[in-house]
Amino acid sequence: MPRPFTPRNQPGIRTRLRGPGRLWAGCRRALSVALAALLLAGGAAAAQARVSSAADRLRAWGDGQRLELLPLRQSSREVLARSQVMLLIRPHDLPRAYGELLLTPPPTLDARVLSRQLHLCRIETPGRRRTVRCLERLPLVVEVRREQLLLRPQRPLEPDGAYGLELLLRNPLQQGFHPLRLFGLTPERPEPTYVGTWLLQTDVVTD
Repeated sequence: MPRPFTPRNQPGIRTRLRGPGRLWAGCRRALSVALAALLLAGGAAAAQARVSSAADRLRAWGDGQRLELLPLRQSSREVLARSQVMLLIRPHDLPRAYGELLLTPPPTLDARVLSRQLHLCRIETPGRRRTVRCLERLPLVVEVRREQLLLRPQRPLEPDGAYGLELLLRNPLQQGFHPLRLFGLTPERPEPTYVGTWLLQTDVVTD
């Protein structure tokens, strides 16, 4: 059925609003622009709030004042998948030589299970995306202390060295970030010194 004739839907015919109609069209355009600007500002503010909230949560995993993120390599991020993880300690990540390290896993990982599958490696200095491999496994004694892992290498870890903590684990069921915090221990300081945090990530994979 043909559409009824109106000047607006016929090609080649233009209509021009005059008087109050033209004024109302201008007001509508101005309102649309103002509403779009308001929505964009609100979206930017909401995004900024989400970023600030995430940063606050990350700081809580550190010492309450700062967060030092350490790099890692993770073969799989799928929840409950078997994953090979290398926690990287680059040159100068350690502020000083430490004879002992304290690793604090998240509640989603069992410290006793981790203690049986943890190895200390000497590695090449890794690039941003380069594959990291273990050059040499270093002797390491691992002791579980109140859901924390006390690591005693045979030799102190030097600040200019490149090391990796090699793990074979089953990813946690919960998706998101799972922080593993590292502390250093020296005979001169009875309190552990915060070194940095690795963020293990898990996602739900759907086909």
